[in-house]
Amino acid sequence: MALTSTTDVSRLAEIAAARIERAIVEATAVGALGENIMGSDFTFTVELRRGAGAYICGEETALIEAIEGKRGFPRIRPPFPTTHGLFGKPTVINNVETLCQVPGIIARGGRWFRQWGIEGSAGAKLVAASGHVKRPGGASTRSMTTTRFTSAIAASVYCAGAACRSARRTRNTPSP
Repeated sequence: MALTSTTDVSRLAEIAAARIERAIVEATAVGALGENIMGSDFTFTVELRRGAGAYICGEETALIEAIEGKRGFPRIRPPFPTTHGLFGKPTVINNVETLCQVPGIIARGGRWFRQWGIEGSAGAKLVAASGHVKRPGGASTRSMTTTRFTSAIAASVYCAGAACRSARRTRNTPSP
């Protein structure tokens, strides 16, 4: 069996792309990617594509269109990507946030993963602070955490000037 993973990384994410390229090379060198993985009849390759980073390409069919070299615009469904996706083949789309959860779930199990969310919405959620902030970046928080609480945390960690003083008053706002 042979499968290919196409990984689309924004042209703006140079460091991420370099790390992914290095990981592909390292995994291939130890036999974890490529032909006959670990001596099996299973072949799995990873192709890195550089996208424009358009917001609309967060929608799965728009991303498929962009990877195919077309304008990144959502497709009318049906058909769905699972039957007619990338280059007309069955396709599963996952984002980095989803894939980052996999190692922890495999290593620690589903019960461990569910402890970070609420019933019906398990796990953690990535949030980002950008714009006029002292240290832009990302953080992980429980699923279904309120925007108010997340903003207060982000402001208390990633802040500049007067925003820091006002954020300190709300940083201990309880999470739902």
